[in-house]
Amino acid sequence: MTAAASLGRVAQRWFARWPAQLAWFLAFALLTRFTMLGDPNYQDDEALFFLIGQGWVDGAWPYADMWDRKGPGLFLLFAGFAAISDSVLSYQIGALAFAALTAFTVNRIAFLFTGRLGAMLAGTLYLAQIPLFMGGGGQAAVFFNLPIAVAAWLVLSAPHRALPSRGMLAAMLLAGVAATFKQTCLFDGIFLGSLLLWRHWRAGASVPQLARNVAQYAFLGALPILLFFGAFGLAGHLAELWHALVWSNLDKSYNPANNITERVVPLVLIISPVIPLVAATLALGPEHDGKRPLRGVLALWLLVVLASLIAVPNFIDHYMLPVVLVTSICAAPALQKEPVGPLWGFAAILGSLLFGPAFQANMREQSRSAMAQVNAEIAAQAPQPRLFVFQGPVALYAGPVERPPSPLIFPLHLYYAPERDTSYLPTAGEVRRILAWRPHVVVTFPEQPDLADPELSAMVMSYVEAHCSDWGTRDLPDRYGVKSYRLWGDCAAD
Repeated sequence: MTAAASLGRVAQRWFARWPAQLAWFLAFALLTRFTMLGDPNYQDDEALFFLIGQGWVDGAWPYADMWDRKGPGLFLLFAGFAAISDSVLSYQIGALAFAALTAFTVNRIAFLFTGRLGAMLAGTLYLAQIPLFMGGGGQAAVFFNLPIAVAAWLVLSAPHRALPSRGMLAAMLLAGVAATFKQTCLFDGIFLGSLLLWRHWRAGASVPQLARNVAQYAFLGALPILLFFGAFGLAGHLAELWHALVWSNLDKSYNPANNITERVVPLVLIISPVIPLVAATLALGPEHDGKRPLRGVLALWLLVVLASLIAVPNFIDHYMLPVVLVTSICAAPALQKEPVGPLWGFAAILGSLLFGPAFQANMREQSRSAMAQVNAEIAAQAPQPRLFVFQGPVALYAGPVERPPSPLIFPLHLYYAPERDTSYLPTAGEVRRILAWRPHVVVTFPEQPDLADPELSAMVMSYVEAHCSDWGTRDLPDRYGVKSYRLWGDCAAD
C-alpha cells in the first residue's frame, strides 16, 4: 500500500460527514486569512464597500449619496456587517465564513462525480488560490461566489424531470441574488437556467411546459433586482441606481492603458498550477455521472465564466475569483487520481500559501500601525477635521473625520481620467464643490500617476499649495505593496 493510495481511505474516514468537512474548511480559511484580519487598508474596494454600507445604515443611500457602480446586493450585505460593528473585522470575519462555505459547496459539487479525496482537495484548493487574486479580504466575488456555487450544486444534483423542482427554482433565485452583487453573474445564471431547460427537454417536457419553465426561471432570476428597483424607486433614487448599473458601465473605458498582455500573463501564471488538473479532467475525466453528462457541462461552465471575464476586459486580479471557483471544481476528478493527482494538489496548495499573503504578518502589521498613525495625525488637526482624500486610501474616511460633501468619495472616481464623468455627476464640478468646502487635510500622491486627470489634479494642487502646509509623505502598505502618499495639513487656516 502506497502513501498516496491510502489518502483516499483516510479522506473518506476523516471527512465522511459534513460537519467534519465544514470544520476543515473553516479552519483552513482562517489559516489563509488570519494575517489580514483587522487591517483596514488591505484593499481599497472593500474599504469603499464597507464605507457605503456604514453610510446606508446611517441613512445615506448608495448611488445617490455615496456613488459606485457595484450592485445594491453587495452594499446591503455590507450594511448588515456595519450594523453589527463599525470594525472592519465584521466584514472580514463575514468574508471568511463566506469563503469557507463556498469551499464546502465546491466539495459538495465535486463529490457528485468524484471521490471524497478529490472533493476535499478541490475545496481546499479554492481557499488557497483566492488570496492570490485579492480574495483574502472582502472582495465582491468572495461573497457572490457562494450563491453561484449553491445554485450550481442544486442544478447539477437535480434529477431529469419535465417540471421544475423547488431546488431548481431556488437555484434561479440564488443566481438572481448573485447578479445584484455584480452584473456579470448573469452569465452563470443564464448557463444554469439553460442547463435546466435542456434537462427538462430531455425528460420529455412539452413546448408549453418549457415556456412556463422559462417564465418561472426568468421571473425568479429577475426578482432580486426588481425588489431593489422598487425600494430605490420608492426612495426617489431609481435614476441614480439605473445610471450606476447600466449607463456608467457603458460609459466606462475598459483597460485604457491598453496593456492586456501585461495584465493577462501574470493571471495565467498564478493559476497555471491548476491548468493541468483542469485539462486532465476535461480530457480524461468521466464522461457521465449516471444519466448526467459531466465533461461537457464542466467545459461549458468554464467557457461561460471566461466569457464573463472577457466581457469586462480590465483583467484585474480579483476578476479571476469566479474563474477560480469553476477551475477548482473542474480539477476535482484529477485530484482524486492517485498518486499523481493528490501530490500535485498538495504542491499547488502549499505553493499558493507560500507565495500568497497568508503569512505576510509583518506587512499587515505595518499596515495597521501606519494607518493608525496617519489617522491620529489627521484627527489632531481639529476635533473633526474636514478630510479630502483625492489620491489615497479610502479607508482614511473611516476615522473621526468629516467627509467631503459629494457622493464621489472614492479617490479613483476623482483623479483617474478614464473615470471622469462616468457617474451621474460632473467630476470637475464635484472637485470644485469639495475644494469650496475648504478641507483641512488633503491626501495626494507625491507625483501624479499615469492616467491622472491633469485638469483636476491641477485644481487640487493649486488649492493645497495656496492654503495648506506640506506635511510630507507617509508610507501605507496595502495588499499590493508599500505606497507613498503626501499629506497636506493646516489647510484654510487663513
